[in-house]
Amino acid sequence: MFRLKRILLIAPAEMTRTPAFDRAQALARASGALLHIVAFDHVQSLALAGLIDHDAMAQAREGYLQMHRQWLEQQARFQRGAGVQVSTEVVWARATPAHVLEYINDFRVDLVIKDAHHVSALNQTFHQPLDWLLVRDCSACVHLVTEAAHPKPL
Repeated sequence: MFRLKRILLIAPAEMTRTPAFDRAQALARASGALLHIVAFDHVQSLALAGLIDHDAMAQAREGYLQMHRQWLEQQARFQRGAGVQVSTEVVWARATPAHVLEYINDFRVDLVIKDAHHVSALNQTFHQPLDWLLVRDCSACVHLVTEAAHPKPL
């Protein structure tokens, strides 16, 4: 039987609670696994501002990341209240397949949970969505969560 020890939840950069949070909490509680929540965040305007004034950009970026860390920690507190071991991290990087796969391999997780995002057929022609690249290239199991009416496993 496959035993889960470490679960990674890839949280959206928009700081919104999604069905994947509930699914990850339910699976971590049922399996007794450690849940780690990571958000990849990168604001292009802050990065461009760094070309003009590096110190001001670094301070603005750190303030923005601190706000994101606090929001993620608040979400983790909800899950700790349900009896789940949770850790959080905000990474200043674009959520490109290379960054995400490198993070997953370094963290050595058993299961990756992420919200599935609908991509139109036209957009798929020119751009491969991160969801499907993870399914194809990730060494860990990938669980994509949709906007289902019942996000928790029954």
